[in-house]
Amino acid sequence: MAILTEATRDTFTGTYASDYLRQKAELKWDIRSAVIRANKAAAITIQRLGAQQGIPWADEIDAFKAPLKNFDVTTSMSSLSLSTCVGEETDARE
Repeated sequence: MAILTEATRDTFTGTYASDYLRQKAELKWDIRSAVIRANKAAAITIQRLGAQQGIPWADEIDAFKAPLKNFDVTTSMSSLSLSTCVGEETDARE
């Protein structure tokens, strides 16, 4: 259940950026893991009250168990219909 969305975008962006910098310092780059981590942080944030108080600590992000779904990254957003984006069951290729 979404409580407050005001810090969610900032949390996603900050988590993604910090993971990028951490990985680059280790001489690697795995965009998939950075996006998953950023989404986990945003998912935690949206469930809390307060912009600053809602931002999770790194250990909270690591402990967050989110269901993983395989997503075909070759599907472009332009091929998705509006009903797909709002959750109705449709074939995005139609």
